[in-house]
Amino acid sequence: MEILVSSRCNLQSLSEKYIFPEEIRPGKVAIALCESIPVIDLGDIAGQNRANIAQEILKASQEFGFFQVSNLLSNNPIQFYVKYH
Repeated sequence: MEILVSSRCNLQSLSEKYIFPEEIRPGKVAIALCESIPVIDLGDIAGQNRANIAQEILKASQEFGFFQVSNLLSNNPIQFYVKYH
């Protein structure tokens, strides 16, 4: 079994330097709820749909800050990067 870095630490409290004073904390932030996160289909990333996929990624990044990827052609991100960049 893999030992995680976080499991090696036996801290019981958080250092004060990592805690914002109450007067500068963000407070109550309204977060919009949604039914699901954006899913970007990368099945045609090397084809004619590349520009549209780039726009979907940009929009999802701006509106949500993240997205889910489907139909990734390679399980190895390095191979994917080298092949399509």
